[in-house]
Amino acid sequence: MKNFFSLLIILLVATFSLTAQTITVHVSGTVLRDSTNAPVVNHEVIIQADSNAYGFVFYTSRFTNTNGFYDCTIYNVPNTGVAVTFIVETKNCDSTWLVQTFIGNSTPDTINFIICNGNNAGCQAEFTYSVDTTSSQNMVYFYDYSTPVGSITTWHWDFGDGTGSTITFPDNPNVTHVYAGAALTHTVCLTIETNTSCTSTICHEVTTGQNTECHANYTHYADSTNILHVHFYDASTPQNLITSRLWNFGDPSSGTMDTSITYDPWHVFTHAGLFNVCLTISTSTGCTSTFCDSIIVGSNSSNCENWMTYTNSGLTFTFEGHTHSIYPTTYAWDMGDGSPGLTGHVVTHTYATPGTYSVTLTSVDSTGCAWTRTQTISVNPTVNLYGYVYLSESLYVDHGLAELIRLDSGVATVVDSKEFGDSLGMYWFGDVLPGHYYIRASLLSSSAYYGQYVPTYYIDAVNWSNATLIELGQPNNPYNIHMHHVMSYSSGNGNISGSITQNGKYNGNGTPAANVEVLLLNVSDQVLAFTMTNTNGEFSFTGIAMGTYKVYPEMIEKSTTPITVVLDATHTGAIVVFAIQGGNISGIHDETTQPDFAISDIYPNPVSDIANITIHTLHAMQISLSLYSITGEFMTEIPLILHQGANKIAIPASDLRKGLYYIKVEKPEGGVVVKKFIIGR
Repeated sequence: MKNFFSLLIILLVATFSLTAQTITVHVSGTVLRDSTNAPVVNHEVIIQADSNAYGFVFYTSRFTNTNGFYDCTIYNVPNTGVAVTFIVETKNCDSTWLVQTFIGNSTPDTINFIICNGNNAGCQAEFTYSVDTTSSQNMVYFYDYSTPVGSITTWHWDFGDGTGSTITFPDNPNVTHVYAGAALTHTVCLTIETNTSCTSTICHEVTTGQNTECHANYTHYADSTNILHVHFYDASTPQNLITSRLWNFGDPSSGTMDTSITYDPWHVFTHAGLFNVCLTISTSTGCTSTFCDSIIVGSNSSNCENWMTYTNSGLTFTFEGHTHSIYPTTYAWDMGDGSPGLTGHVVTHTYATPGTYSVTLTSVDSTGCAWTRTQTISVNPTVNLYGYVYLSESLYVDHGLAELIRLDSGVATVVDSKEFGDSLGMYWFGDVLPGHYYIRASLLSSSAYYGQYVPTYYIDAVNWSNATLIELGQPNNPYNIHMHHVMSYSSGNGNISGSITQNGKYNGNGTPAANVEVLLLNVSDQVLAFTMTNTNGEFSFTGIAMGTYKVYPEMIEKSTTPITVVLDATHTGAIVVFAIQGGNISGIHDETTQPDFAISDIYPNPVSDIANITIHTLHAMQISLSLYSITGEFMTEIPLILHQGANKIAIPASDLRKGLYYIKVEKPEGGVVVKKFIIGR
């Protein structure tokens, strides 16, 4: 399976500074039998470095000697900050993994294991399958993934349609079956028997006759902090037509968490082992497709298991083969397009046309242990984007949401969103088309830091107008995001509430704008708090100290005019109303007086030709008066120079159509007053 995260770590290692302070770490221990404490001979122990801020990677395996003893020395371990954690694991007799960790330091560590026995005599049947959607027949390919490899003598396939097949060693247990008739769901079972007389049976439901207009597929990788925590990424096509997804993780012990309908979910498996994970997609054209694959959680099914990673630039792909074998290994590749096969650890191939291809990697180590893996890839003129999201220089986002926003002719559309939560705060978008994009990161409610950091655009912008626009072509990964910390505000008995409507109408007459981010700023434009509008387009900030604030709705590709609100002993609350009109967001609020001036109602009301208003002020000042229609349309602005005392203002209204209007009065140093009148002629 594609392991993008592993490839990324390898790339990071290439840039690791050799001049950093390092230490040598040593670990040793024993593997003993449960009942007798007898040494377990020639038993594999795996030692690997957990994810770390240095990009340091280490993976090896050791086999116990005649005393059940193993040891390992690890050189050049970074030691300039947080210590590197190492994971040590070995298989129990039931093929589950026993896992321990230790912190790397200059003092030798001892990690001992007790297992129930050392011969691993158990067995587990497992298989995966793929439906040939290019054939007019209901043809299905079945692939054996049973363990222990090398000990199975018989495979019996029951195809669920009254037919079956029995394979005996050394024949290939992978089979192809053609189902007769219309599309149906069949229960297919595989039964194996080993040379120790162990038997095991596994059954999966297989649906044939799927629509060829869509193809379900996914990739996955295990989280670096918990080997039972697996991240899944939807690789189905066509992405832009998919309307629903249903994941089944094959882990019924997890209860309601065994399924998901999200785009790229993660799942914490209840135990280590082999799980059949299925993804079913539906598209807007009525197409459905299901893809199932057996994934290994918390373990490796054999010492020579292989896997592949790849990168691409358009139609050109570079593949790299990997194996768990500690012995010299050869790699042979079938690119799935009829071209001649390739050999080598790393190979490059250019596909002639876009499409979906099945790439097969066969590896054979020097002991003769062979492993074959087939992976489906989508070949498109697309690229991958990724980056890390920081809360500080050394603190990454634990649970977040990354949004990929495409900009076309001034129209911004969220084309992809990914939950992320790896220990390095990494997000990833695959198969991204050329174009212009923004990336925004926010914290999920499950984050330990939720509410402390405001949603932030790449690189470090709170507002989209200050965000860095990404132009593709070729990506310049990584696109790291540094989130802004919320300053918070002093508590008090003040409050600011309001609403946002669409279609350019104030005071609730428009369509409520739900899920709009609203920022509360101080006079220096620092974020004090943020919230989202509810389904009625409403928002509120409560428990605020007296002072001057700005209220700022943040929407991509919308130009916002913030409203300044002054709270004091006389005015402890304010109601702010915003309207979204075209590419602009403007607002008014209902304050009727300020400490140093007062405004009368408009008279006469209804108005015929002249609208009069009187402004009383304690000192001379300059203000502006703006006129809006009931739909929020800006009509005109009148600059005014006021003298101390009463100022009568006459506003021409003979050219205005019949209807309701608003006058907004705003002082340069802050404070807004709104008055309404009716043209009634």
